[in-house]
Amino acid sequence: MKIKIVFRSLIAISLIFSTSLFSQSQECNLETSIDHSTILANIQSRCCGKAKPKKLLKCLKGQRNKIKKTRTVFSKAWAKEASLRVKNIIDNGCQDESTFAQCTDESSLTLDEMKNQISSTCCGKRLQEDRLSCLVNQRRKAKLARKATGRAFFRETKKVISDLNSSRVCGAGGEEPSNNCSSLRDAFDGANNFLYKPVSEGNGAPAILLPPSISSGSCSLTTANGDEIQRLSYVGRTNGNRETYRTTRFCSNFPNSMIVNCSNGRHCWSINGNCTRQD
Repeated sequence: MKIKIVFRSLIAISLIFSTSLFSQSQECNLETSIDHSTILANIQSRCCGKAKPKKLLKCLKGQRNKIKKTRTVFSKAWAKEASLRVKNIIDNGCQDESTFAQCTDESSLTLDEMKNQISSTCCGKRLQEDRLSCLVNQRRKAKLARKATGRAFFRETKKVISDLNSSRVCGAGGEEPSNNCSSLRDAFDGANNFLYKPVSEGNGAPAILLPPSISSGSCSLTTANGDEIQRLSYVGRTNGNRETYRTTRFCSNFPNSMIVNCSNGRHCWSINGNCTRQD
């Protein structure tokens, strides 16, 4: 009787152990999830064979910086933990001296978890172009870290982002701006910010100065529908380190209502009164 009980107990333990191994192998599938230990192994394989200490350190730090940039792709907490593990390798001469468990819920990241993270980063943006730009940026960050995560996982990551790109709740959704402007700012925003000067000292035509924090590089005057009236000439930073643009027509030759459109709609100001100073 005792032998039967012991035998049954051994079978039960064997089943539990087998189930644990199966669950662990699912969590560590290199195509559907990525584990901190896998990243460390990939980085060690890539960097730790370098004979020169400077090249070794440069390689390790470079991989760590790339991992840090994936916090909006994989999650801030997961990327931070992976970064700390890489730092541990740097501090211990390419040896992983940490005691973290492998292939656990805490150390592994699944494709579904990554999809949720990217969705929360990109899919809530109002404009479609901002969603698409965000998804492109996440793909770029994932590509930077592909040597650490492995090609198989990066291939699946691209599929996830591609699906989000074509989904109506993400890349294929969102609003489309009617005048190519993500938002319209008030031209009357106080001193040393935006300025529409209808009669400039240079040529008597309007001059436009942007807030000092903005670097645009290209601006146009457009109608409310987005039709270009005139491309503005950039003359450098003046008057409080502000980007300055000039027109070639007098203010009376412009419509009464128009838009200053800079950086292809990223920065826009509404002008009401073609010959009225707006500051």
